[in-house]
Amino acid sequence: MSGRQWLPLIGIALSVFIFNMSEFMPIGLLTAISDDFSISESKAGLIISVYAWAVAILSLPIMLLLRKMEYRRMLLMTVVLFAVFQFMSGISTSYWMLMASRLGVAVAHSVFWSIAAPLAVRVVDREHQKVALSLIATGTSLAMVIGLPLGRVIGLALGWRMAFIAMALAAAAVLIMLAAVFPRVENPGTFTVRRLPEIFRNRVLMGIYLVIAVYVTGYYTAYSYIEPFMLQTAGMSENMITVALIIFGLAGLIGSVLFTKKYGSARYAS
Repeated sequence: MSGRQWLPLIGIALSVFIFNMSEFMPIGLLTAISDDFSISESKAGLIISVYAWAVAILSLPIMLLLRKMEYRRMLLMTVVLFAVFQFMSGISTSYWMLMASRLGVAVAHSVFWSIAAPLAVRVVDREHQKVALSLIATGTSLAMVIGLPLGRVIGLALGWRMAFIAMALAAAAVLIMLAAVFPRVENPGTFTVRRLPEIFRNRVLMGIYLVIAVYVTGYYTAYSYIEPFMLQTAGMSENMITVALIIFGLAGLIGSVLFTKKYGSARYAS
């Protein structure tokens, strides 16, 4: 794979890392946020669950609106939006300003996840498309293993606001890289509202969507409040909570690797 292909791919992988880190980071800072705004942990946790639902709900309508926009331009605009609202999150003076800022990040996130994988495979040769997709998965796993604890460490050392501002600065750096190395990628714009009934009539696909929705709802409901639970109920120290989050992320990474290896060999064995 040439440098012309590696650099855009690395740029997307870094983007995946910071977008996922942004999604997971508030989990480790929930107590600090609730204390700062003098609200309950349950109310503070809504910035996580509302964020997740916004990403899920907004992806399709926004992509329909942007279906004719060239992909490079869409990617750069998405990262700009992400950086701006991350910074707004960091300077929020009220809970509702933080919620609005997080919704802005969610809009960027919904677009990014709709185009990340397709762009990753389109900037490389056909024989390297599996490598491209594996880098996307790696960025997601590293965000859980490294990103979440790192965001928590920054938040505990410098305040939760600096954790969000640091994300904005990281996004700005990735934006500069993408602007320099990412090629123009045309958008065929073939999907329209008229084709939506095709999706809804596909029972297998709708069943998969339902399972994912139930799983993600349960996952975020529990995981959103894991930090205050470990602090208040389990009586764990701040350092032990950070270690526990790292272990949780590693378990997810190991599970992903094992599933890919075992399922892949069983799925394609004849």
